[in-house]
Amino acid sequence: HARRVRIIERPGFGTVARTVLGQAVVAEPVRMQPRLPRLPRGRVQRICLMLNAIHAVGLNHFELTGLVALHAALAGRCAALGVDLCVRTKPNAPAVCLLSSFLGEDPRALVGNVARPLPEVAAETDVCITYGEPTTGILPFLEAGCLVLHVSPQRWPTDYLSCLPLIHSGVVPSLDVEAGVEHIHRLMVNPAVFIETLRRQAAAFERRAAAERMDLFEG
Repeated sequence: HARRVRIIERPGFGTVARTVLGQAVVAEPVRMQPRLPRLPRGRVQRICLMLNAIHAVGLNHFELTGLVALHAALAGRCAALGVDLCVRTKPNAPAVCLLSSFLGEDPRALVGNVARPLPEVAAETDVCITYGEPTTGILPFLEAGCLVLHVSPQRWPTDYLSCLPLIHSGVVPSLDVEAGVEHIHRLMVNPAVFIETLRRQAAAFERRAAAERMDLFEG
């Protein structure tokens, strides 16, 4: 049952929680640490390609061929336009070895990106692309004022309850690889489009986080 039960979640996440009987459970958005100030972003200067776990206990979590194609398309366009592209994965040695081999990335740069806290990476990022299975790691980027996009070679089932709430609600758009690359290219070459897209997403995220509180339990 859902009586006298509350879920504590990060502000803006918007979890749709239910009991096994289908009863709605109240979710309380609580901020554990003060939010870092948002920096103004007038154009795309740095893109972070953020990956969930590549594999764990011997099971692959996403398809590498699509990732290689996405990275190659982004790297070429970023190089032509003078935009910095970084890759951030979860901290595990197999992921760094695979990415270094498949993407042609310097393993030292990959390790350096993994070692830095996400809020620090987000503060220097203008566009965050989460690839494949969405990760809750996008929250620091949304809070920092980055534009966040989800790109996947497969259409993500946004109508499933298991889908990340920020994607289910449309705050973070979900695109296939081809559409994602073209959309990101428009953002890079047209600052006005980037600023307006970022403004709309930030407003939608702030509406979801409006009820946040700093105290975990009422006194």
